[in-house]
Amino acid sequence: MPLLSTPRRRLSGVWMLLLLCVCLLGVAFFLYWKSSPRTRGALLQQAYVWQRAGSGEMLDAVARSQAKFSNLILLGADVSFEGSQPRVARVDIDFRQLSSRVRAIGLVIHIDAFAGDFHDDITTRALVQVSKSLLTDAAAEGLEVRELQLDFPCDGAHLEDYRHWVTTIREAVAPVSVSFIALPGWLDQTAFPALARASDGYVLKLHGSVAGNATSMLLDPSTVLLSTESAAKFGVPFRVALPTYGMLLAFDPAGNYVGSSEEGPSPRWPASVQLRAIHTDPPTLARIVRNLEADRPLMLYGIIWHRLPVSTDQLNWQMQTLDAVMQGLEPLPDLHAVITRPEANLVEVWLLNHGDADAHLTQTLIVDPSSTTVTASDALTGFEIARQPEGVIQLRPTASISTLVPGARRLAGWLRVEGDARVTVKLMN
Repeated sequence: MPLLSTPRRRLSGVWMLLLLCVCLLGVAFFLYWKSSPRTRGALLQQAYVWQRAGSGEMLDAVARSQAKFSNLILLGADVSFEGSQPRVARVDIDFRQLSSRVRAIGLVIHIDAFAGDFHDDITTRALVQVSKSLLTDAAAEGLEVRELQLDFPCDGAHLEDYRHWVTTIREAVAPVSVSFIALPGWLDQTAFPALARASDGYVLKLHGSVAGNATSMLLDPSTVLLSTESAAKFGVPFRVALPTYGMLLAFDPAGNYVGSSEEGPSPRWPASVQLRAIHTDPPTLARIVRNLEADRPLMLYGIIWHRLPVSTDQLNWQMQTLDAVMQGLEPLPDLHAVITRPEANLVEVWLLNHGDADAHLTQTLIVDPSSTTVTASDALTGFEIARQPEGVIQLRPTASISTLVPGARRLAGWLRVEGDARVTVKLMN
């Protein structure tokens, strides 16, 4: 027996030694990150304006919220490719209207995936041309462009080639600051330090898209500390981009993934699709803001929120929610059910949200007409009605993705009653 147990003891000792080495390496990495210069205090707060049309609602949102941000950064153009030929689509921005609301902006050029020669003169000239034209048109209306950003989902293996674009555009538009949007996976690439130093700084995008997984998150909070500490070691100033929006995932009746949308149901989806919603959690983002303002790497100086709330957005936060999160406060919904009697014998049942976060409508309204006789009743869009034997009426939500934004109210149903006896309503989970 002793002869048989000795190898097991030796094997156990090897595993213990390996575990100790892993722990020591973890401590060493932590101390290395923490050895970078630290700071605390308020972060610069900025926001992307990602709408692809300069609607009146977007301009109104810019006017109402510009004082809350040090800069608003607008999507200015999309560049796609047919083979190796670049195709430039300018976003419909009315710079004249915009200049009556703000004096300075940033601009973003989104570049689709590219599989050609990064040093090809045609592609490089097209990128320089669209960069210059955006700056020229904005300046012609009296707008100061504080920075130009490049948003390109570069393959990590081509970061050295991407540096050619960044360097060329930066030289062409000087003295305007040029930055780029970086993905966390780039931080481990050997070409990234040179790319970062070729710019005036970068934006670390900490959120991503999802594909086919209804439980996916737009942002994994556990990666924020790891990514920001990793980014700090390059000694280049950076900001982080954090999400404010939600996303709809569409599945066919068999459960197969159909697509996703940040702007509500897509008209291209068949009527039979089943929708599931993913929401960015405001309290989680508020905690991230508090943590970063309490202690962070010196190189991290700001947050860019993706994206500016606009009244027509279906899946984005409202400005009240973003305003609270920017201050590190945890916004919460505050849902109330109330009865109104706009005319004799008519009872209306309303839902109100007095909070500063969206209220997801999952609760049932219990309407008790007491001893009053109900002569007619109905539910409104988004609710269904059910009568109970004791005369109680239930108004149940039918849309799993229905929300009530801060400050809003919604009519859930109505009753026709005899007399003026008291009717009550309460919410039930």
